[in-house]
Amino acid sequence: MTELTEEKKIERIRKVEEKLKEIYEVHNPNEKLKKYYEDEEKTKDKIESIEDLMYKMMYHSQNGNGKYGIKLFYYQERFNDKYLCEILSHYNPQNICKQYENVDSLWKKIESTKDFFTKENRRNKDNWKEYTKTVFYIAKFLEKFEKVDDVINLFKTIYEKIPYCLPKCIQIIPGFGTAFSADFIKELKYRDTEFNDFIKPDVHLKEFMSKVFKVKGELPIYYKCLEIVKKLDWTVYKFDKIIYLYCTHNFYANGDKKPNKNTGQNEQRRKNLIDYVNGEIDEL
Repeated sequence: MTELTEEKKIERIRKVEEKLKEIYEVHNPNEKLKKYYEDEEKTKDKIESIEDLMYKMMYHSQNGNGKYGIKLFYYQERFNDKYLCEILSHYNPQNICKQYENVDSLWKKIESTKDFFTKENRRNKDNWKEYTKTVFYIAKFLEKFEKVDDVINLFKTIYEKIPYCLPKCIQIIPGFGTAFSADFIKELKYRDTEFNDFIKPDVHLKEFMSKVFKVKGELPIYYKCLEIVKKLDWTVYKFDKIIYLYCTHNFYANGDKKPNKNTGQNEQRRKNLIDYVNGEIDEL
């Protein structure tokens, strides 16, 4: 079979969005798929202070290094966690660093706080001990910044000069790997500033780019995605969401906060997507 031209592959990617709309909107007639890749999700979680940024980084990294079971409150409900809020000085990084000399001292405070590990709170003690490192070093990362504007301005400067190096700044924090760092940056919104050109190099995108466009590696994938979305007139954010949602059917914004754990189905959908865009099958 003759391989499709890149232009025809890109046209098929456009049709994936239409197919995904059918799948989603038939079952959710009062909602639109576009809410996943337009501003609705990021706007509701936009940051306004250094404390907001501290918690957003904590929330985003709670499952870092495969440490599941942290179960932080949702971002907008962060002050409802009275124990954590008090231990972490209402999420102020400067005060955290003044109060706790190192990871061990923070962990001792968490471990000794009455009722923090109650069954009702469903805290996972072993994972919390590991996660304390992430919390402490997020605070250390933000300690020297007086205002959230100072952090965002630094991010913007790096973004304008060497965009894909921006996640590397955050990767030094325990719990923030390559994928978590890039994902955090692309979800970040502050006033009129956002970073839509970032992708989370997850298994779906890596295999898709490798088998459809013959591209491997984070930096080559990043620049190839920029080429593709320019032709589609999409953002990278939208492109990433379309691939992810088709492969997983994880429509989390529809009240289903649990990730799709059926890897077999995900792998089959990913194969179907790749075969369709490559022209090996005619229908999704």
